[in-house]
Parts: sequence; C-alpha cells; structure tokens
Amino acid sequence: MPNTKKPSAKSILAQTMTDLLHKKPFQKISVNELCETANLSRSAFYANFEDKYQLFAYCMEEKHTDLETIMSTHSPQDFLTVILDFLQSEDRFFYHAFGFSHDEEVAEIFYRFFARQLTALLEEKAGKGDPLPGPIDLVSAFYIGGLVQMVSRWVKSNYKLPKEEVAACQYRLLKDIV
Repeated sequence: MPNTKKPSAKSILAQTMTDLLHKKPFQKISVNELCETANLSRSAFYANFEDKYQLFAYCMEEKHTDLETIMSTHSPQDFLTVILDFLQSEDRFFYHAFGFSHDEEVAEIFYRFFARQLTALLEEKAGKGDPLPGPIDLVSAFYIGGLVQMVSRWVKSNYKLPKEEVAACQYRLLKDIV
C-alpha cells in the first residue's frame, strides 16, 4: 500500500531552509522567501516556528540526529574526522549558515550542536571517577568555544585545510579530556 501521508508544514519548511542554505547565506533568507518557496502561508510558518532562527535550530537538530548515529559507531578521534567530513559534505549549508557574518543566534545554535556530545563524554568520564580540570559545564564551555571557533574558521576559509589535519589538531587539544 503506497504511503499517502502528506508531509507536514514543519518538514516542508525544514527542507526549504536546507535547500535555500545550499544556495544563499542565512542572513539573506527571509520568512517571506521561505513561505513562497515552500508554497505555504506565513501563518503556517508561525504555527510551527517563532522565527527563522528556530527553524534553523530545528534543521540543525535533524542533522544532530544523523551525527549521533555516526558518533555511536566511531572512536572520539575518528568521530572528529567524521564530523568534519559531514560538515564538508554539507558544505554549502554550513558555509551559508556560518561563513558570511557573525550572528550570535546562529553561533549559539552551532555551539549547542557540538556541546551535547562533549558534555556527555565529560559526564561519562566524571562518572567513572576520572579527574576533570574543573566543573563539567565550565570545561565543556571552554572546549566547545574553541571547537566552534576552529570549525567556523575552517568553514569560512571554504575548507582550506584538509579535514584530517583539522581533526588531528582537535584531537590533540581534546585528548586529555575525552
């Protein structure tokens, strides 16, 4: 029996945001353009999302689910290369999301995207009795801030360095805590 379930407005808007981010910077995407491209009304947009930032966060959450699957099958060292590979495979999406201007809300979404994994690793380490250099939230904030800046600069450079070199540097910086 064929699947006749119609996609939700939320999923249509998420796909539209993803498609537009492959073509243009986040700052240049408006709610009007999203609605027109998705053939949905503004009321349909606002019934699902508060603003385009919340829609972007939803899109990042979907990508996060993909990364959780990847993370569960790779070591921390391999995971760093795999995550960079994932970012590079979605290069236009991430380049257009982060590469054109500094937007605090977008940076915070990117920060949360990475923070969950590192915080979970730190909590696991602390649960085993392994010493940390400070409270989990501060240690996580320190390392995630650096990782986000490093990855953001790598994306803004249009992936100038090989992902393996960036991942190896990240691993060397993180190896004492993961």
